[in-house]
Amino acid sequence: FFLTCKLLNILNVSNSLKLSGLGLVEVLQRCGALRELRMNQCSALEERRGQPWIVQATAHCVKLERLHMLRACIANLSWGPLVTSHAPSLRELDLSFTSAAGPVATILSIAQHCTELRILMLACAVTTMPVNDAVCELARRCCLLEELDLSGRAMLGNSAVEAVSEHCKALKVLRINRCPGITDDALVVLGVRSSCLQELCCAQCHQINTEGIFQLLERLPALHCNHYSLTTGSAL
Repeated sequence: FFLTCKLLNILNVSNSLKLSGLGLVEVLQRCGALRELRMNQCSALEERRGQPWIVQATAHCVKLERLHMLRACIANLSWGPLVTSHAPSLRELDLSFTSAAGPVATILSIAQHCTELRILMLACAVTTMPVNDAVCELARRCCLLEELDLSGRAMLGNSAVEAVSEHCKALKVLRINRCPGITDDALVVLGVRSSCLQELCCAQCHQINTEGIFQLLERLPALHCNHYSLTTGSAL
């Protein structure tokens, strides 16, 4: 396997309970042609002298275009910026529900290094970190985004959504579930600027009302909108 893995384009080790960090490095340092790496829900990526193995591993994959790490268990909070700085060719990045999804440093590193992104998934369980300025910078620099998930950010406000709608003209899918700072005013801007938008998920955004949703749908009648409020029990 080690003799032939240099030809690999896609490696999927998702749901591995015993994948060691050392083994990951040994494989990836021979995978110079790797374009896609899926490590969703890997739970045994231990650290090496305080630094996650994933940082060293991805440094060998300079051609990586798709990196999926949904719910990968890595305790260290610093690995997000280090990994994204190694991958300037990324088109898809999923760090949802990892320790790297929440920190502002990760968002800023993505904005600086991963400007070719089309899909970016950064959903969190919940975080109260102020991220508006970082998301605005992300929108300005990653203007090719077609799908964006910023769910679970209590401090995300209208200005961030407005920046996304202004700069990301190709945006088709936006997920802002559990972002209580978003109001109907952001939907007005989306309706005016985001003509390509096909799907909006804003469940448990308690300041978004059904009236605001209806006004958005008047401008974007083909839009699929998922809006559910635990307070009212209403859904669209």
